[in-house]
Amino acid sequence: MLAEKELLAENLRLFYVALTRAKHRCYVVWGRINESETSAPAYIFHQPEILSSESIVSSIGEHVKSLTDDVMLKGLNSLQHRSAGAVTLAPLPTEPAVAPLSFEDQQTILIPKKFDATIDRQWRVSSFSSLVYRHSYEPELADYDAVSVPSTGEPEKIAMLESISPIFNFPGGTKAGMFFHHLFENLDFSLKDKSLVQNLVADSLSNFGYDLEWQPTISDMIERVISVPLDPSRSDFTLSRIRQDARLNELEFYFPIKSIAPQKLNSLFSKQPGKPIPRAFPEQIEKLNFAPLRGFLKGFIDMVFRFEGKFYLVDWKSNNLGNRVEDYNQKMLHSEMTAQYYFLQYYIYTVALDKYLKLRQPGYHYERDFGGVLYIFLRGIDPQKGHEFGVYCDTPPAEFIAELSEQL
Repeated sequence: MLAEKELLAENLRLFYVALTRAKHRCYVVWGRINESETSAPAYIFHQPEILSSESIVSSIGEHVKSLTDDVMLKGLNSLQHRSAGAVTLAPLPTEPAVAPLSFEDQQTILIPKKFDATIDRQWRVSSFSSLVYRHSYEPELADYDAVSVPSTGEPEKIAMLESISPIFNFPGGTKAGMFFHHLFENLDFSLKDKSLVQNLVADSLSNFGYDLEWQPTISDMIERVISVPLDPSRSDFTLSRIRQDARLNELEFYFPIKSIAPQKLNSLFSKQPGKPIPRAFPEQIEKLNFAPLRGFLKGFIDMVFRFEGKFYLVDWKSNNLGNRVEDYNQKMLHSEMTAQYYFLQYYIYTVALDKYLKLRQPGYHYERDFGGVLYIFLRGIDPQKGHEFGVYCDTPPAEFIAELSEQL
């Protein structure tokens, strides 16, 4: 019984949809149609005066079967009268229908409208990648070092060289960047249970198609990364002290820009005196091949964390700069930051984070609350060799960030 009621309710819903979707008029053919006694129109048009609540479907079926054509027509006439002109009752026509005109008989000449509007080619949604790597029309995704670490095309399982640390043999390329970002995004830095870290590494290796023989190498790399001091003056400032609730992963930003062009960026960065921006970097920016644009800038910040009241911006880099930790010294990192336009990247990201914190953090002040930028080159970190290897840090001047935010 319940199933029959549910089926009738569903049929009533479908009948309602069919009747109410017509734009100008809807035709319904009705009469003593075979096996229509329990249909939705039967229930609506010819519901009996006494309807059993226990067997609604059976009651309708028996009632409709007992109706003659005249009685059925009388009920439909009553419906037409109650509709106040919304429903018209008419017998089906018996004369042949008039065939519609074929397409060939129609003499209408179609003339396309002339587009005389102006498309603003400078307005678009842009990103650091589109400015630097000419991917103007690709969607902005998280930065996985796709450009700076080209894939060798070799098999993922690579024989380890005995003379160097195994981490330098780990494959490069976009997939490696995605793997490392996934790993650190899902890693609890403060986790004391090493077996849980090893399980995360094993699952990540399997998910990305790498051999599990890399597990000890990646686990060792993680331990080195989270234990290296991030400030040379403070040995206790490490990622291992950052709790899960004090960090945001893959923070997406999206903010409006007035205008941006290579020449304008050259002019702005030329005003940024001294270290760490190289003297020739503004001219390098001006050589970027993108047309002047405006609209919006968007992107993803790998991680933002808060430590002792200050906010820090982190970018994970899997770039392979050499086969020794010493190849990741500050001079080499500075050279890589220049070659890959990472200075421009983190200044844009700092502007974005500054705007975000002003909106989300009551009382936020850049000079007091912003701790700095950390570019962590994962392969080149060894706490025993010191902070200066594998970690590039900077705190952009407040005046310049304010000017960039105003001028962009």
